[in-house]
Amino acid sequence: MGSLDAIFKQLSEALDKEKLQLAEDRASLEAEKKEWFSWANKLEKDQLGSRIKLDVGGIIFSTSVANMIRVKGTFFSAMFSGRWEVKQDEDGMIFIDRDPFVFRYILNFLRGDTIPIDLLTPMERFHLIEDAKYYQVNELLELLESEVQEIDILEHLCGNDKKPTALFPNTIGVSMSDSGGNRQLGDVLEKSNSHPLETCYDVGNNSSSQKWLMIHFKTLSFIPRKYLIKQDHDHYLRNWKLEGSEDGKTWKTLVNHTNDTTLSDLNKSGTWPIQCANSYSYYKILVNSSHNGSPNYDIMHVRFWGRL
Repeated sequence: MGSLDAIFKQLSEALDKEKLQLAEDRASLEAEKKEWFSWANKLEKDQLGSRIKLDVGGIIFSTSVANMIRVKGTFFSAMFSGRWEVKQDEDGMIFIDRDPFVFRYILNFLRGDTIPIDLLTPMERFHLIEDAKYYQVNELLELLESEVQEIDILEHLCGNDKKPTALFPNTIGVSMSDSGGNRQLGDVLEKSNSHPLETCYDVGNNSSSQKWLMIHFKTLSFIPRKYLIKQDHDHYLRNWKLEGSEDGKTWKTLVNHTNDTTLSDLNKSGTWPIQCANSYSYYKILVNSSHNGSPNYDIMHVRFWGRL
């Protein structure tokens, strides 16, 4: 009996000793944790207020981490979140291979400055939208895209008269021609509720391997944003280009369609976006191949939306 009491006493003393050691260890850990949080908070404040240098396309920008993470959810808020290693060169700069001219607008927006959107040229706006997407500055992107007002170009030329009427293209400053030799193109632009601004072009009937329809807005140059084609027969477009020109001589491809099956018996019209920063007054639909063995394409309706 005495030996059991001795063993129990010995175990109790050992357990009390372990409890005491655990309490000391916990107190030590709490002290270390408090010290670590104090150091981390100080480091965060120092980092947020510290100056950083960015080498953007060879141009040096100086700012603070606080500015770079002011707008949440961006490329920079992720970069300086502490979850990723930020690589710096031997001079302590962070290199970003983007356009420095555009970046100055991005940085000013992150600083809280107002961007003079109405003073931007179309090219500046285009590249700023592209870089706002790249840097994931969605607030700026929404602002830029909301400021881009798209208008129906033919409605703009025809005015606000909603009564059904027949308008010859020349009366609104539009001329049309095609590869077939300018044969009765666009007899009438019919403006009515059921057929808004429709016309009919028969692109074909010649020996040329490429068929084209050209539209010249004589009094207007605009930045195209999207366009529509409507057909009414079974020879639907499949391979074609939309081109733009400032002088009717030098052309730039705006949209290249390859095996595009949008137009069909079930869907006789299609609308396509145009990524473009330049204004044009000449537009050409250039057909590259036949469909169903026919070289002809009956285009009933062409429509543009854009920014003046």
